[in-house]
Amino acid sequence: MIPMILMAIEDDADRAFMINLYEQCHKAMYRQAYDILRDHGEAEDAVQDTLIKLIGRMAALRAMPQGQLLPYAVIAAKSTAIDRWRRRKKERVGASEDFAEGWSAAPEEQLGAFIDMERVDLLSRGLEKLPQRDRDILMYRYILEMSDEEIAGLLNIKPGSVRMCLSRARKNAFAVLEAEEMLI
Repeated sequence: MIPMILMAIEDDADRAFMINLYEQCHKAMYRQAYDILRDHGEAEDAVQDTLIKLIGRMAALRAMPQGQLLPYAVIAAKSTAIDRWRRRKKERVGASEDFAEGWSAAPEEQLGAFIDMERVDLLSRGLEKLPQRDRDILMYRYILEMSDEEIAGLLNIKPGSVRMCLSRARKNAFAVLEAEEMLI
C-alpha cells in the first residue's frame, strides 16, 4: 500500500519517482528498521519518517546512479531507526517507572533485545572508522543480502573478486573493532 505522504506530492513526476523508490526499497528499509527496533509498528513508522526525509532530498536522489538508491534508502532507514531506538531508550531510562514497563516481550527477551541494540550501537560506531568501500561491501552482503553478481555490479568489479573484497573488509572490520576493544 502506497503511503499517503507520497500521494500528497503535488508534482506528478516527483510523485511517480518517490512511489517507484518506495516500491523498490520498502521491503529492505522495513527489514533494516525492524532489525533495530524489534517492533512492527515502530519499524513502519521509521520507514515513513525516512520517506519524509527522502522527499526533502529528492533532487539529490534523482542525481544518484540507480544502483545507489537502494543502499542509500536502507542506510537512511537504519539511521532513522537508530534515532528512534535511542529516543525510546532515553524515555525509558529517564522514566521513574520500572524499566520493563511498556515492553511487550518476556523479561529474557527484553534483556536480549537491549543487549543486541547495545551491540548494534557499538558496531556501528566502530564500523564508521572503516574505509567507505569496506563499509559498502559489508552492508551490501550482510544487511542488504545481495549476491556476488549484484555487489560486483555496484562496485564495478568482477563477481569473482567480490569474495576477496569481502574477506579483506571483514579482516579490516575485526581489526578496527579489536583496536577499539568493541568486540563483545
